[in-house]
Amino acid sequence: MPGLQSHNRRAASGNLRRMPRSRKRHRGLIGLLALSLIAVTHARGGFHVDGAAGETGLDIGGRLQFRYTATASPETPNDDGAYGFSFRRLRLYFDYRIGDLHTIVKLGSPDIDGVKLIEAFATKKFGEDWTISGGQIRLAFNREMWVSSKRQLAVDRTSIANNINAGRSDKIHGVEFKYEAEPVRVFFTLGEGVDSDGKTFNGPGSEWSVTVRGEILLVGDNFKQFKQYTAPRGTKPGLLLGAAAHVQHTPDAGERFAWTADLGYQASGFNAMIMSGGHTAEDRNAAGEPESLFGVAGHVGFYVADDVEPFARYEWGTASDGADLNVATVGVNWYIAGQALKMTVDAGVAFGGVGPAFNRNSDGLLEATGTRYLLRGQVQMLF
Repeated sequence: MPGLQSHNRRAASGNLRRMPRSRKRHRGLIGLLALSLIAVTHARGGFHVDGAAGETGLDIGGRLQFRYTATASPETPNDDGAYGFSFRRLRLYFDYRIGDLHTIVKLGSPDIDGVKLIEAFATKKFGEDWTISGGQIRLAFNREMWVSSKRQLAVDRTSIANNINAGRSDKIHGVEFKYEAEPVRVFFTLGEGVDSDGKTFNGPGSEWSVTVRGEILLVGDNFKQFKQYTAPRGTKPGLLLGAAAHVQHTPDAGERFAWTADLGYQASGFNAMIMSGGHTAEDRNAAGEPESLFGVAGHVGFYVADDVEPFARYEWGTASDGADLNVATVGVNWYIAGQALKMTVDAGVAFGGVGPAFNRNSDGLLEATGTRYLLRGQVQMLF
């Protein structure tokens, strides 16, 4: 993890080491920061241009997450702890509109390792209820992965959310059909499988995939309020139930199946969520993931002031490879200017260690054979 200093270069994760500060590595960071400054100087909250008669338009925005991470596992041999600062995410997005047709491109510089294409797709609404999107898109499967990283409750997502997918990614090359008529919303996606992002048409990986996700509002009538986890004071009550299934075929690895279900509740100054899910694979070695994995996670947050929100989170998981996961996290959000300027601090304990199926190096949850302790602080800026 670039920017994370380690007192032990032979830590359990096997790849904790100081990264060289080369000019090439920082080109992506410099370019993104330059574009970010241009956007900020033109308008507060992003840069917007309207075409003739308002039929066309261009929006430019971005995100910066600067983080401090400290982690240690005293019970793990040769682990003396690691700590340091890092830019966890630097993102820019471009949304070009022609009527109701949107072309969206999202660029990022994860871990300051060069600019990467995050998403690139076109989306168009047909009638009142149907929308079709195609390109490199975020898969509508696991709700916690689907909620943007800029709208999470803790510093970052749970390990369970990151790993119950059929692969360690939530991007896919494919076409998504969405039907929405409150209180029901359904997504149907045909694609090339999780981890197909960035590959060529004949590159290695899955040949096909099918994903279905359904949601229903049991309380309330506003899907948009569930685009984020937090529920500021004044939020109307809402209860959202969702479930999804995913299957994909990979040559030499066979079929992989994943499923998930979640329930989220929001009211004035209070939010709660519980989710579960898992995946199975025919051939672990060919797919590069455990043959089976299952986990549950939940969190609760409540406002003690108009801009201060303590929260607590718990996650548990088991996999066919390595130790189970058992993590408790507590923290607090300070919404200085809503999500646009937010500070988050959280502390977690992974009881009994972190197995290879659940390690999240970029988030500080490093592999360990003994209990791991984690402290993180993050500043988020949106523009």
